Amino acid sequence: MIAPSRKRQTMKWLIPIGIGMMVFPSMAPAWEGHTWSSWLDISQAVKPVISSPQAGLSELVPLLCSAGKDSPRIDSIHDWEQKRDRILAILQDLIGQPTSLFPLSPFAEALGEQDQGTYIRRHIRIRS
Repeated sequence: MIAPSRKRQTMKWLIPIGIGMMVFPSMAPAWEGHTWSSWLDISQAVKPVISSPQAGLSELVPLLCSAGKDSPRIDSIHDWEQKRDRILAILQDLIGQPTSLFPLSPFAEALGEQDQGTYIRRHIRIRS
């Protein structure tokens, strides 16, 4: 447990640092020379325009509502499949088309072993 006087000393430094991080976040570049505007110029990134019942809301819209908070509840497989397709289309707009990459199969390699008397210690390398 931290002594009360040590805790006060720590808090004396943490509070100004925390306030500084909240007040001046734009002054903390990701790396020296980095600016948001130069990144936008290079990347040509554009915020996607998304129109959905959830867009712009901080609270989650119920999943089983067909089109928003006050819309009718989904009660058939056909309605759910339509909603699922809309969700997938919105996600695809956000993150783009899926790639053709596939995960590598796991691979284990024995590097050696040591007899410790009551057990054997095996050194292995696992690629996952």
